[in-house]
Amino acid sequence: MPMRPPERGIAAARWPLDNMRSLPVPMNSPLPLSSQPRVQAGSNVPNTPWLLLGRWTAGQLTDAGAWYAMDKSLKSQLTVAKPSAPQAWDLRMADALDHIGAQILWNHWGRTWPASVQMHPSQKAVLERVAQFSLAAVPANSPTLAQRFNKLGEVVFIVAEHMRGMTELIGQLFLDLLRLARAPRQGPWRDVSGHLYNIGATALPITALVGMLIGVVLAYLMAQQLRQ
Repeated sequence: MPMRPPERGIAAARWPLDNMRSLPVPMNSPLPLSSQPRVQAGSNVPNTPWLLLGRWTAGQLTDAGAWYAMDKSLKSQLTVAKPSAPQAWDLRMADALDHIGAQILWNHWGRTWPASVQMHPSQKAVLERVAQFSLAAVPANSPTLAQRFNKLGEVVFIVAEHMRGMTELIGQLFLDLLRLARAPRQGPWRDVSGHLYNIGATALPITALVGMLIGVVLAYLMAQQLRQ
């Protein structure tokens, strides 16, 4: 039987919260199709405006599925639309449009206004702000032949320095092992035992504390999963 809320009082105020805690929370559930940002053709009639649907916000675009759907719809619009024909857009059916969605749409338009755009005043304000502060991408200067030669020389010197350091390390290790094999009694056995004591016996309290905290976190996560 469906639960009915209490009539009045503190219990009535806490009733939605208590029932929300008892409901299972879906993990990684896909976004509904109605909220996915996408572009759709109004009809097959020429010069029909393209419709902007869904929520073009940062919260929606962070979802991988929503991003791929949006990118696919924009690419299909470029494939279907004729470059020479004037473009018409209708943004009024979009559920939401923030600066992130407006920036994506502005870049898709080639950073120029289409021939015809129907939109709400709030959408127009966002797009005008994006158009005002959008900067053209600065093309990267291709390096010259001298710069490439100097870069190659730097890489060669760095590799040679690393090779020299590795050779010194291996050689010093070999000499130390040879000296230890000739005179085992002169080895740093006291230092070895001291380090073993410091990293072993004295580290038991902090190790136990970390293990207990990890157990608490795992128990809490498992309890949440079992509750769902």
